[in-house]
Amino acid sequence: MEFAGLSYSTKMPEVTEIEICLEDLQTMKPVKYFINLKILSINKTQIECIEGLHLLKNLEELYLSENYLQSTEGLDGLSSLRRLNLSCNKIKDIENLQTLISLEWLWINENQIIVIENFETLQRLKELSLARNQIQTINSNLILLRSLEILNLSGNPICSFGEIFKLSRMEKLTNLSLADPNYGDSTICSLSNYSIFVLYYLRQLTILDANYVSAESRALAESTFVKKKLYYTMRIKTLKRSIANMVRQVTNEAMNRSKGSWDYILRLLKATKEIEREIDENTHKSEENEAWVFGDEKVMDNPLRKYEKNQLNALLDENHALLIGKIKEEYQKVCGYNRIFMCILNKIENWGKIISQELENEFSAGGNLRFEEGSPNDSWYKSCCDLISSRQGDTMPICPTRVVRIHNRLLRNRFEEKLESLVDISENYYKRNIDYLFYSGDDLDQIISEGFKSPSEYASMGHPCCIPLSYSLGTSEISRVREMCEEYDDVHEIFWPKGRVLLCKVYFGKGKGDLRVPYYQENMTPREVWDLCPFNPPNICWAVYRTFEYDIKQRVWFLFDNTLILPEYYIEFEYSADGFSQSPISIESSLESLSKPISAFLSEQLVPDVFSIENLVPEVPKRYMTMMLEDSNLKSFCRGSKNEYLNLLDCNLQKINLSSFTKMSTLILSGNLLMTLEALSCLVELVKLDASFNLITSLDGISQISTLTELDLHNNMIFSLGETRKIPKSVIKLTCFHNDIYLDYKYDEVILGLLPNLTVLDWRNITKIQRKTVLYEITAALVSTFIYFPAINPASADFFHRLETLELENAYLLTMKGLENCRLLKKLNLSNNFICEINYLSNCEVLEELNLSSNFIEIICNLNTNFNIKSLDLSYNRICKFSNLTHLFILTRLCLESNLLTNIGDIKDIQSLQELYISNNNISDTKELIGLKKIPNLMILDIFGNPLAESARNRFFVLYHLNGLKVLNGINVENAEILQAKQDFGGVLSEELLEKRSAGLRTIELRQLDLSNSKLRSLENMFTNEQFPKLLELNLKSNLFTNFSMFAFMPMLAKLDLSNNKIDSFLSSSKALISLPNLEMLNISNNIFTNFAGLQFANLRNLRILNASQNLIAKTDFIECLCSLRELDLSFNKIRSFDRKLELPNIRMVNFDGNGLKNLNFLENLVWLQAIKATGNRISEMLDIEKVHSLPSLLELMLAGNPLERKAGYRVGIIRKSPGLLFLDGKAVTEDERNDFMESKKPPSVSRTSKLVTKIASITLDAYFLKVHPRTAGNSVTRKN
Repeated sequence: MEFAGLSYSTKMPEVTEIEICLEDLQTMKPVKYFINLKILSINKTQIECIEGLHLLKNLEELYLSENYLQSTEGLDGLSSLRRLNLSCNKIKDIENLQTLISLEWLWINENQIIVIENFETLQRLKELSLARNQIQTINSNLILLRSLEILNLSGNPICSFGEIFKLSRMEKLTNLSLADPNYGDSTICSLSNYSIFVLYYLRQLTILDANYVSAESRALAESTFVKKKLYYTMRIKTLKRSIANMVRQVTNEAMNRSKGSWDYILRLLKATKEIEREIDENTHKSEENEAWVFGDEKVMDNPLRKYEKNQLNALLDENHALLIGKIKEEYQKVCGYNRIFMCILNKIENWGKIISQELENEFSAGGNLRFEEGSPNDSWYKSCCDLISSRQGDTMPICPTRVVRIHNRLLRNRFEEKLESLVDISENYYKRNIDYLFYSGDDLDQIISEGFKSPSEYASMGHPCCIPLSYSLGTSEISRVREMCEEYDDVHEIFWPKGRVLLCKVYFGKGKGDLRVPYYQENMTPREVWDLCPFNPPNICWAVYRTFEYDIKQRVWFLFDNTLILPEYYIEFEYSADGFSQSPISIESSLESLSKPISAFLSEQLVPDVFSIENLVPEVPKRYMTMMLEDSNLKSFCRGSKNEYLNLLDCNLQKINLSSFTKMSTLILSGNLLMTLEALSCLVELVKLDASFNLITSLDGISQISTLTELDLHNNMIFSLGETRKIPKSVIKLTCFHNDIYLDYKYDEVILGLLPNLTVLDWRNITKIQRKTVLYEITAALVSTFIYFPAINPASADFFHRLETLELENAYLLTMKGLENCRLLKKLNLSNNFICEINYLSNCEVLEELNLSSNFIEIICNLNTNFNIKSLDLSYNRICKFSNLTHLFILTRLCLESNLLTNIGDIKDIQSLQELYISNNNISDTKELIGLKKIPNLMILDIFGNPLAESARNRFFVLYHLNGLKVLNGINVENAEILQAKQDFGGVLSEELLEKRSAGLRTIELRQLDLSNSKLRSLENMFTNEQFPKLLELNLKSNLFTNFSMFAFMPMLAKLDLSNNKIDSFLSSSKALISLPNLEMLNISNNIFTNFAGLQFANLRNLRILNASQNLIAKTDFIECLCSLRELDLSFNKIRSFDRKLELPNIRMVNFDGNGLKNLNFLENLVWLQAIKATGNRISEMLDIEKVHSLPSLLELMLAGNPLERKAGYRVGIIRKSPGLLFLDGKAVTEDERNDFMESKKPPSVSRTSKLVTKIASITLDAYFLKVHPRTAGNSVTRKN
């Protein structure tokens, strides 16, 4: 006997390796005799099944490629197998691999595998190749291969980046192939940004598509992905903020419009309660009760006692019934208005969720899906509207509000490739078989992203095995319109949720009409048309239609090839074409699609009824207490044998002690000043409690009263829905309207979930549908989520141990209990629940993303062990204070929108932040934002909706201080804005600069402060006597000041340097200078002053030194106001002359260097003047300084650089005329010079006729000076300062 050329012999046990190729082999059973085989290779044969291997316990390698295998059955028992190749067969399902526990290498390329499954036991597998199969999704079976290092998925129709993201959990995966020259590219490889998204998601990769991943490629992927993520996160956050603001505006309008009706109801309600008390008093009245006085006159007798008891009861009952009837009538009107209000709120919020989902889909598609918003100016927009108008049918009028063109690269490529395979697209005849059809359903978002499923997939889901599309929009919408009519039968169509429909481009090819059921009736949905006569997909065509019997153009098409359907347009519309007045509130351009329903809502009127309580007979008198309510007299107000009834209506109570009345069953506390109900905890038998019209903020005290069935809490100050958790579950009737919680859109859901026995809420009967709300813990919520997946047991501990991602949005969660075992949890989303406290996360140490938005959290706490959190979303909660997050050293994204924050707290200490969203809080101090400068990489900041953001200039203020921002309040930062910010706010004194220049001292301790060279423009009113009470010297040199207005009252300041600034006048700053009464030294040099106008109003009487050099001063008027001035520097200005003599009685030194003065005779009255500097002027004659010589105190004179200096005898002449002069032009006058002049020969007499001539000769001029001013040699002058 032989097997593929091998003879059976006794040596078969010695054979360890067999290789068979290209043999006409039909079976492999004989291999069972080679029991010691280690390597078996059977390739390119005719075998169709695996058999004969169950005895080969030592087999390590098995190669069965290019055969006709249709399953993997027959591999049982090969526990030693390490390598397995099943490529190029016809295998459809992966199965029977559970026993291959030693398998390390597995190739199943080029088969017909659709689902990756049954891999969970292959924990040693290191290399897996599934190339060129039909795999579209990656499921958990693959993720469980913890040892996998090499994975080949090339040539598969994987088309979503979301599938690649699943591989990020495989920490050892370093080599991934999605494109292989041997097997082709996966669909995803044709998408934009393919490598960027793969490298970002799979950071552990070192080889991608057979190429090593360089550091540059990884850095590029990181930066590109982060930029895209920041951009889309910013857009989504901006949209949510806009939606929240619109909801708030609409809510405020609704409350204002309904206020009149509520006031009317509450007025009647108070009167009703007073009547109830009178009925009670009349029923239980005693002969003497001195606790009350009545009426405005405060009489002792109740005016109602003039009536007989039965007569009075009858009248009061009649009035009570009348008031209750009026209240019900008005309340019905209010409920109708509130119904419309809730509809418009839901419409706004649902629309916002749809747009957010579009943005998320855009981002997750990596640029391969884009939504192009249409405008009436676009031709395709007009075409879509015209198409809707012509095809909307008779169902109801429809008004398009938004048309979007869908750019899906994947679907378009698929459509065009399939079309090219069927027709010659260079010829236009094929376009006759292309038309646009409508599709309406709940899966629009999925279809837009991934396209229609195949007919077989729809059939497996219980749908028709086709894709039903309609020529008529009305036919597509019939099913939805029926639902709307049933659910919203009591409101106008404009308040229905928006209609949504896809307009799809379809190629029919050889589409045929259905001859079996060619027509369908009016008002039938596409599904109903199909159900007339279902059929299997035909072989000859992929499109079949049925026609509306009254219009042959109206057709419902049934498509059997999803690749020939391209969703091209997405259309939103209203179910009403009615016109409404323009909205009185502003609507952002991004919300223009909602303008019509909002305008419709704001056109609704709610006019209260008119009824006069005063006309009731008998009129109930107002009561006043005659005694202080105390424990000793409280019993006199009780009723019943066991004091079980107590009515304390309108007693102005602020607190109460009922510890002695434990048997009480009915308690009326309405109309008092109570803030809490803690004192009621002792009333263990209480059945009815009326605490309306108080100031209650906390419900502490009633949670343990298990007998309580009726609770009235309306018109209080309960602002947190978390307080409702304290209401006993025994309550059957509850009223809580006119509290802050009543405006919360979760109000009904929370209360119905907490109180399972509730039958009446706010006078409304609870229906069975409403009572379905149940609040869960984590485990119970997961059980309800996985109810249709019996293989998953979320209640087991193993489930939590392996959990890495958990999303329970809108899961009606009450607590976070159940997360304590999730040690591997990385992403947690518990948004839109009813959680009040952050807890049970202490073991989730690898948690990276935490979303707790839209809950009822008030305090940030219990995150001490979660050091790895990168993204934290706590928006839409009740948080008042930021705290307990500074230990999150890698936190990059923090969301705290729509909370109750008044400051940023320690946010500035989180150095890793890149995105910060704190819009719609109560932050009012702009200085809070300056602290964010400490965060070096902050790129996105949203502060919209805070009081500090109300000013139009706030944006520039923020951009100046946080110059690294890329996006502010949802708007990209432009370079022009940065320049404008520098221009507007550059040079404002900040606390950081002040702290730096003050050397750590407190401002109240400073005596000297140097702020020079700081580019300051303003001091922001920081300089006051309160802040700087001891400041004596202030240096503001070389800044950008334009006036003195930065100062408040500072009586201690003595020295001020404002040189090298841009101040031009005293006029605008005179009031500021008044606040510096003791200023002694002022330096304003190097500014742009032109005169001293304004000094007359300044209070500078103590100023001793003024330096005004290097300005543009031409006039010196008002300088005389500085009566204490001792030194004046006006050098290098533009002073040409003085109109009058200078009057400065205490002046000691003047400096006029570099002006254009021609004489100094205006100084003759300055008797205490000791030094004159007038270099570089235009003084040319001795007569120009004639008056200077007479100054009795002059010691120094500088005239260098004047024309006079160049004349002969200049120095000699001046010394002779000023015998007391000690310095001339900076050079001391020596005794030799003085003696030489006195011993010189007496000059000859000079006649008057020769005077002009003698001035030419220097010797004659010298003689003239000696004659006019004779001085004896050796004279000395002693002067005092």
